[in-house]
Amino acid sequence: MPARSRTQSGRQTKTTANATSAESDPAAEADRGSFPVAIVLGVVAIALAGLALAWSVFLSGPRGADDCQARAWDSIPEERDLPAGWRVAATSFFVGNMTVTLEGPAADAETGEGVVYTTVTCYGADSAEALARARAADASSGSPTTDLDGIGEEGYQIDDDTGLSAIHFRRGDLVSYLVVAGNVTPEELRAAGEAFDQAMIDAKAGDIPSIEPAATPGPGAGSPGTGSPGVEPPVIEPSGLASESPAGSPAGGPASPELDALLPKDIGGTQFLVETYRATDVLGDDVGSRAVTAGLRQLGRTPEELELAEVYDANRALDLYLFAFRLPDADPEALKSLVLDSWLVAGADGVTTEEIELGGKALTRVRYGEEFPDAYLYSVGDVAVIIHTGSEDLAAQAAAALPTSADQP
Repeated sequence: MPARSRTQSGRQTKTTANATSAESDPAAEADRGSFPVAIVLGVVAIALAGLALAWSVFLSGPRGADDCQARAWDSIPEERDLPAGWRVAATSFFVGNMTVTLEGPAADAETGEGVVYTTVTCYGADSAEALARARAADASSGSPTTDLDGIGEEGYQIDDDTGLSAIHFRRGDLVSYLVVAGNVTPEELRAAGEAFDQAMIDAKAGDIPSIEPAATPGPGAGSPGTGSPGVEPPVIEPSGLASESPAGSPAGGPASPELDALLPKDIGGTQFLVETYRATDVLGDDVGSRAVTAGLRQLGRTPEELELAEVYDANRALDLYLFAFRLPDADPEALKSLVLDSWLVAGADGVTTEEIELGGKALTRVRYGEEFPDAYLYSVGDVAVIIHTGSEDLAAQAAAALPTSADQP
């Protein structure tokens, strides 16, 4: 459907009807006196990151009413509802969501400060799940989250070293995320959030059935569930990663020869493909990537040192998929904790962990509730391997095919 907008005086509006063609025009923005391109793109990426982890739910699940996308596009606040001196500077429309740039009286074109970047996305019946997963991922990346009161039906805010830096909330099937670019007071951010909340009401945010409270991150791995919805583990579909042979590796050769040699190419008599990657060619600005990057930083390491791999049945005949991390010379327990906390979100409320033995290996089973399959984590030297499957028998076969030592391919 064509993009729709409620334009007002002084507003710059860019519309697209396809996500693949929804790129901003940096040159045009610069001509109109907007902020430097690098600052705009960088901060918008942060704003979009809060929604990225749940994007697969939106794409694969039911979207609710037919006008779901249109209601997200219509959730532009009236300028009279914005804080005094604030205005809508730019709006972009994407498949299922939109982004809005707000400029305040302290907006500075040189530094990019005094700005609030916002997304509004329609998730249909999955909006509560999207918000829960985003909060769990933000918490696992080290962002301090607290409940957000008085805005939306449920939500949370992030208070970092600079003060209140972001708010994330849901109104019906619409989810909004606001992030500041410095020199914005908590009062101004809250007022902007209230303006978007009212715009989402005006856009007739759709009701969703059986809404449960969003999952709040628990104190650590192994926290018992409290009845809140389960958190889905992030799984990259085989093979949705970047193509093999990234920069710096021989043409046609593995990006990580160590992972290629270590991981099984035959599991229970079925041939599997192993593809390896440099983390810098895979990690982006989504919440899961940011969580991993933050975890690496806590270990004094960088994404440039991390290697990744996926192992999958070329015929897609088995419900079995492996994803591996290698951090050369890393402490095994430190790497295991990084994967559990940052990637598997094991500390989220409703997620439980237990140590088990399968296929002659000691594994950590991560359970996400009845809705989602378990994940099994195996640690061997400086490698951590996640086994994704809904079958314990297949998990045992995969574990048996994995080496008992990092020196034993």
